[in-house]
Amino acid sequence: MHLDLTVKFSRYFDRFWKFTDSFDFEILLSRAEKPFINHIPVFDNEEINQSYERDNQSIVHYEHIKRLSANVLIEPQYCYCIVWLRKIVLSGAFYPRFKPSFLKVLFSYFSFNRTNCPRIIIFDGHVGTNYFHFFTDILNKIWLINKIPGYEHIPILIGHNTFKTHYFQYLIKNTRLKDFNWQVQKENQFIKSAEVYFVRPMPYGGNYYKELRGLLDLPYIEVNRKIFLTRNSQVGRYLDNFNEIKTILDRYHFETVDTDLYSFDDQMKLFGSVKYLIAIHGAGLTNIIFSDQQIKILEINPGNRIGVYYYWLSTALNVKYYDVMLGGPLPKVNDVPEKGFYLNPLAFEDALKRLLD
Repeated sequence: MHLDLTVKFSRYFDRFWKFTDSFDFEILLSRAEKPFINHIPVFDNEEINQSYERDNQSIVHYEHIKRLSANVLIEPQYCYCIVWLRKIVLSGAFYPRFKPSFLKVLFSYFSFNRTNCPRIIIFDGHVGTNYFHFFTDILNKIWLINKIPGYEHIPILIGHNTFKTHYFQYLIKNTRLKDFNWQVQKENQFIKSAEVYFVRPMPYGGNYYKELRGLLDLPYIEVNRKIFLTRNSQVGRYLDNFNEIKTILDRYHFETVDTDLYSFDDQMKLFGSVKYLIAIHGAGLTNIIFSDQQIKILEINPGNRIGVYYYWLSTALNVKYYDVMLGGPLPKVNDVPEKGFYLNPLAFEDALKRLLD
């Protein structure tokens, strides 16, 4: 009963949060563009073409480095920066629909356990726990952080959940990321700062992926494998008739792979060897950043959940061939996890043959 009242009380106060950029920032870098506005999709499915073209024309991508000099409190759930108790700096909030506990923040103002950090760079709170967003929106911040004067001496704040991911741990142990001045924000740790840097890289920046490949020093691997990237029912968005589709895959000598069973190092090696890739829309497709440009890709989307992200990523990477097809609808979009969907075997085999041509 006490817990229910606390939750209701907290939700009541959460509505007082105000996400805003009405602050006196010093702008070190800022640009906005529609990088795919001149790309006209020409796939077999007109519904896909219309969806992709709509996103190409309407969605604006941003990049910035901003410095804010103010009394800032950084809460631990999302690494949101709070000014004057109720104002959250919008430039540091990737998902404004997610709100921290107002009561926890309020109580922190009466605590003596807050950590003081005069200057700090915000890297990530929780967004990087998503594999796709880590490599598209978070990791590429390091190329902008290099542009901040004296960045070597400024702590770079990363949330404990992102820090613990197996891919970040690989990077910090095996690349020059270990030389950066990382500060891990612990669970329930509130941080005070008087000077905060907000960094946002341009998503799908082709040059950034070249920098990443250089950072990882990827070895040459013979490109010859045919891979079908599957998803299991625990993760969601899987094929209801997978056994039917697998018969076709076997006929054309495709291996079935679930990247959830691979280490980060093994995923990089796998995708470095892929010549033909068929994949259900999902974070595993992010690994094409480790593939040769000659890779040929067929993406499968549920009929009621068309995602433009890997079309954009493939374009940014200049991959040789990208195609996309629709299956049947999901019973409900954005379930956690999403259920399965049906894929027409005849339509799938036609798309597969085009891939191999």
